[in-house]
Amino acid sequence: MRREGTQGGMMLPSRVVLVEDNEADVYLVSMALREAGFPGEPSVFRDGEDAVASFRKAAASACDIPDLILLDLNLPRIDGKFIVEMLRGNRAFDHVPVMLLSSTISPADAAKTQEFRSCMYTTKPSTLDAFMALGRAAKDFWINNHQAAATV
Repeated sequence: MRREGTQGGMMLPSRVVLVEDNEADVYLVSMALREAGFPGEPSVFRDGEDAVASFRKAAASACDIPDLILLDLNLPRIDGKFIVEMLRGNRAFDHVPVMLLSSTISPADAAKTQEFRSCMYTTKPSTLDAFMALGRAAKDFWINNHQAAATV
Protein backbone atom coordinates (compact mmCIF):
# COMPACT_ATOMS: atom_id res chain seq x y z
CA MET A 1 0.00 0.00 0.00
CA ARG A 2 1.30 3.44 -0.85
CA ARG A 3 1.83 5.80 2.04
CA GLU A 4 1.56 9.47 1.37
CA GLY A 5 2.11 12.45 3.61
CA THR A 6 -0.37 15.30 3.80
CA GLN A 7 0.62 18.89 3.15
CA GLY A 8 -2.18 21.44 3.32
CA GLY A 9 -4.71 18.83 2.16
CA MET A 10 -2.42 17.72 -0.68
CA MET A 11 -1.05 14.22 -0.49
CA LEU A 12 2.73 14.13 -0.91
CA PRO A 13 4.22 11.24 -2.87
CA SER A 14 5.44 8.12 -1.16
CA ARG A 15 7.48 6.75 -4.06
CA VAL A 16 10.40 9.11 -4.31
CA VAL A 17 13.59 7.99 -6.04
CA LEU A 18 16.95 9.64 -5.45
CA VAL A 19 19.74 8.84 -7.90
CA GLU A 20 22.91 10.12 -6.25
CA ASP A 21 26.42 8.71 -5.82
CA ASN A 22 27.61 11.01 -3.02
CA GLU A 23 26.79 9.51 0.39
CA ALA A 24 26.70 12.89 2.15
CA ASP A 25 24.29 14.27 -0.45
CA VAL A 26 22.07 11.19 -0.07
CA TYR A 27 21.90 11.81 3.68
CA LEU A 28 21.21 15.54 3.33
CA VAL A 29 18.62 15.20 0.57
CA SER A 30 16.82 12.46 2.53
CA MET A 31 16.79 14.68 5.62
CA ALA A 32 15.51 17.63 3.57
CA LEU A 33 12.68 15.53 2.13
CA ARG A 34 11.64 14.36 5.63
CA GLU A 35 11.71 17.94 6.89
CA ALA A 36 9.53 19.00 3.95
CA GLY A 37 6.91 16.40 4.91
CA PHE A 38 7.61 13.55 2.51
CA PRO A 39 6.73 10.23 4.14
CA GLY A 40 9.35 7.53 4.46
CA GLU A 41 12.77 7.39 2.87
CA PRO A 42 13.48 7.73 -0.83
CA SER A 43 14.62 4.71 -2.80
CA VAL A 44 18.28 5.39 -3.54
CA PHE A 45 20.39 4.34 -6.51
CA ARG A 46 24.12 5.07 -6.35
CA ASP A 47 24.81 4.97 -10.08
CA GLY A 48 23.05 5.50 -13.37
CA GLU A 49 23.15 1.89 -14.49
CA ASP A 50 21.24 0.61 -11.45
CA ALA A 51 18.69 3.41 -11.79
CA VAL A 52 18.12 2.68 -15.50
CA ALA A 53 17.63 -1.02 -14.78
CA SER A 54 15.05 -0.21 -12.09
CA PHE A 55 13.20 2.31 -14.27
CA ARG A 56 13.05 -0.13 -17.19
CA LYS A 57 11.72 -2.89 -14.92
CA ALA A 58 9.08 -0.53 -13.49
CA ALA A 59 7.98 0.56 -16.98
CA ALA A 60 7.79 -3.02 -18.25
CA SER A 61 5.61 -4.11 -15.35
CA ALA A 62 3.63 -0.85 -15.23
CA CYS A 63 4.01 -0.78 -11.45
CA ASP A 64 6.33 0.89 -9.00
CA ILE A 65 6.59 3.94 -11.22
CA PRO A 66 8.05 6.66 -8.99
CA ASP A 67 6.00 9.71 -8.06
CA LEU A 68 9.06 11.97 -8.05
CA ILE A 69 12.68 11.51 -9.16
CA LEU A 70 15.64 13.53 -7.89
CA LEU A 71 18.48 12.86 -10.30
CA ASP A 72 22.15 13.83 -10.09
CA LEU A 73 23.44 14.72 -13.54
CA ASN A 74 27.01 13.54 -12.89
CA LEU A 75 26.78 9.82 -12.11
CA PRO A 76 29.09 6.86 -12.55
CA ARG A 77 28.45 4.38 -15.37
CA ILE A 78 25.48 6.17 -16.97
CA ASP A 79 25.02 9.92 -16.52
CA GLY A 80 21.86 11.75 -15.56
CA LYS A 81 21.45 13.35 -18.99
CA PHE A 82 21.04 9.93 -20.58
CA ILE A 83 18.62 8.89 -17.84
CA VAL A 84 16.32 11.90 -18.22
CA GLU A 85 16.24 11.43 -22.00
CA MET A 86 15.36 7.76 -21.48
CA LEU A 87 12.61 8.67 -18.99
CA ARG A 88 11.09 11.29 -21.26
CA GLY A 89 11.12 8.80 -24.13
CA ASN A 90 8.98 6.35 -22.14
CA ARG A 91 5.26 7.08 -21.75
CA ALA A 92 5.17 5.32 -18.37
CA PHE A 93 7.16 8.27 -16.98
CA ASP A 94 5.25 11.05 -18.78
CA HIS A 95 3.85 12.58 -15.60
CA VAL A 96 6.74 11.86 -13.25
CA PRO A 97 8.44 15.11 -12.25
CA VAL A 98 12.24 14.94 -12.43
CA MET A 99 14.38 17.32 -10.41
CA LEU A 100 17.86 17.42 -11.92
CA LEU A 101 20.68 18.14 -9.48
CA SER A 102 24.13 19.34 -10.45
CA SER A 103 27.15 20.38 -8.44
CA THR A 104 28.01 22.96 -11.09
CA ILE A 105 26.06 25.75 -12.71
CA SER A 106 25.69 24.92 -16.38
CA PRO A 107 23.60 27.18 -18.60
CA ALA A 108 23.68 24.45 -21.27
CA ASP A 109 22.28 21.84 -18.84
CA ALA A 110 19.66 24.28 -17.58
CA ALA A 111 18.60 25.05 -21.16
CA LYS A 112 18.47 21.34 -22.03
CA THR A 113 16.16 20.79 -19.05
CA GLN A 114 13.64 23.18 -20.57
CA GLU A 115 13.24 20.78 -23.51
CA PHE A 116 11.71 18.15 -21.22
CA ARG A 117 8.28 18.33 -19.64
CA SER A 118 8.04 18.21 -15.85
CA CYS A 119 11.76 18.79 -15.32
CA MET A 120 13.53 21.22 -13.03
CA TYR A 121 17.26 21.98 -12.93
CA THR A 122 18.95 23.12 -9.74
CA THR A 123 22.44 23.25 -8.35
CA LYS A 124 23.26 21.19 -5.27
CA PRO A 125 23.26 23.30 -2.14
CA SER A 126 26.44 24.07 -0.24
CA THR A 127 24.91 24.73 3.21
CA LEU A 128 22.55 22.85 5.51
CA ASP A 129 19.91 25.60 5.24
CA ALA A 130 20.10 25.43 1.46
CA PHE A 131 19.65 21.63 1.57
CA MET A 132 16.53 22.09 3.70
CA ALA A 133 15.27 24.56 1.09
CA LEU A 134 15.89 21.88 -1.56
CA GLY A 135 13.37 19.65 0.24
CA ARG A 136 10.78 22.42 0.18
CA ALA A 137 11.56 23.12 -3.49
CA ALA A 138 11.06 19.42 -4.30
CA LYS A 139 7.70 19.52 -2.51
CA ASP A 140 6.59 22.66 -4.35
CA PHE A 141 7.80 21.24 -7.67
CA TRP A 142 5.84 18.02 -7.12
CA ILE A 143 2.68 19.87 -6.00
CA ASN A 144 2.79 22.21 -9.02
CA ASN A 145 3.25 19.28 -11.43
CA HIS A 146 0.58 17.22 -9.69
CA GLN A 147 -1.92 20.08 -9.90
CA ALA A 148 -1.06 20.76 -13.55
CA ALA A 149 -1.55 17.08 -14.43
CA ALA A 150 -4.92 17.07 -12.66
CA THR A 151 -6.18 19.95 -14.81
CA VAL A 152 -5.17 18.32 -18.11
